[in-house]
Amino acid sequence: MTKQENWLKRLSEAGIENPAGELRCILRHHEERGARRGDPWMTTAPAGLRHDDAILEEIITRRCAREPLAKILGYKGFWKDDFLTNEHTLDPRPDSETLIEVCLDLYRYPDALSLRHSDMLSLRHPERAARRISLQHTQEDPSAAPQDDDMPKKILELGVGTGCLILSLLKEFPGATGVGVDISEEALKIARQNALRHREILEENRGDPFLDGQDPQGARHDDAVSTIGRLTLLKSDWFNALRHPEVQPKGLLEFAVRRSFADAQDDGVNDQDDIAKFDLIISNPPYISEDEQINEEAKYDPKLALYAKDKGLAAYKIILRDASEFLMPNGYLVLEIGPSWDISQCKTELTYIKTVKDLAGHDRVVVFRKT
Repeated sequence: MTKQENWLKRLSEAGIENPAGELRCILRHHEERGARRGDPWMTTAPAGLRHDDAILEEIITRRCAREPLAKILGYKGFWKDDFLTNEHTLDPRPDSETLIEVCLDLYRYPDALSLRHSDMLSLRHPERAARRISLQHTQEDPSAAPQDDDMPKKILELGVGTGCLILSLLKEFPGATGVGVDISEEALKIARQNALRHREILEENRGDPFLDGQDPQGARHDDAVSTIGRLTLLKSDWFNALRHPEVQPKGLLEFAVRRSFADAQDDGVNDQDDIAKFDLIISNPPYISEDEQINEEAKYDPKLALYAKDKGLAAYKIILRDASEFLMPNGYLVLEIGPSWDISQCKTELTYIKTVKDLAGHDRVVVFRKT
């Protein structure tokens, strides 16, 4: 039996759902990334990663112990890109791509039906690829698609984690600026690394005087706020940093939404209060009840990103209660939901629009609008 056959057998015996696919991913990672010195991904990869069988053996052993592959390799594919992840962040999940699809569909964005990179579709999501191809044949004439003025200009993500959601949306909406908030400083560090890794999609087409004095990495930052191109990351307990700028470091709102305010003035809006309002707010908040059992691999995710009080509804109640204050008229709130979701327990001034199922047929995303 060859080493690779032995590894495949061990992964299969450990109950890994797709042992052959994961082994290919491990070998590809080792070949393409592990052998490169100085690769940015190596900042979270296994310590001392070298091009030898001993390290591959270590990876296989950890995976057989049901440590998530993303946690071992330090990154995971999501939508059209790879994103860093670690023990301080929730790993990007295929189910969350439903939220991206819903946001694109809300604005009838032409790229909503574009295919993701081939290896993600063919190796991990063949059923989603088939669905996309089917939709692509029935979409309307792209020439009738809305112009830039119809796209969201300001996007807020609550609980930004790795940043995979808001970075993916900023890539799809090149005219938008974004703000991502998280209570976890460690999660914000990962989001910042991902933003720097993908900073080419965050560059603005026009000169930005506010980026004068930026560091050599192409970002401006301190302990509470960092700005990378079109994305600003803030430490905040949900909306608090935007609601109470007076308790934040000087210039927080200038940092966070300065370009948004400039855009608003262009549209004839001169009320300074509107600089903290958004066209689109998204979130995948913690929604697991504190007494609920989780699978073995989820135990490697941070509890802060998983569990919520009040039978898993605490975060939803806060977001739905306060979102109207931070949405522009006709703005959308798009939330990922889990089994704990119960709209009857959440009070909001927003209008319920629809619930969207994921590919497994589970209710996954709910949409509200400020009317």
